Amino acid sequence: HPVYFEWVDNYDDLRVRFLPLIGRLRATLGLDGDDPQAPPRVLTVTVDRGIFSNGLFNLVAADPCLHLITWEKGFTPGLRDESRVTTRFAAERTRNNSRDARLYQFGVIGQPWARNPAIRQLIVLATNPEGKVAQIAVLTDDPERSAREIVWLISNRWIQEDDFKYLDK
Repeated sequence: HPVYFEWVDNYDDLRVRFLPLIGRLRATLGLDGDDPQAPPRVLTVTVDRGIFSNGLFNLVAADPCLHLITWEKGFTPGLRDESRVTTRFAAERTRNNSRDARLYQFGVIGQPWARNPAIRQLIVLATNPEGKVAQIAVLTDDPERSAREIVWLISNRWIQEDDFKYLDK
């Protein structure tokens, strides 16, 4: 699990920087498949909504060695039809104290995204330990990865946001 770090100017839009950055990451870490004995490694990038662009989604979907998981920007929660939930799971997450573990419940409705059928939309019903339900949408071009794993990967981005909130307090 190598780590690649690059200083960039946030003035440049992430959607413009993304594919060239992935190219440099592949070249630097030797993941680009130049060696005939080692095919290109399939990468999955989990990133915030700053990546949101239908044009970029199409480019990523066309690359069999690159997958993207992100939130759907501008998603409007609608009526919940519990009968459409195809995946249910619970997961425990610790907060800033390892003894502060909390149980979260997830229900997932998977479907092709109406704006681009090459992209999967996962409508997630996330219930916190207090019983409050949030409805969010996750987008990915990965047709093979389980809904549970996709939701868990993107929900772990909340840890970063929670840390920012904790620091603000």
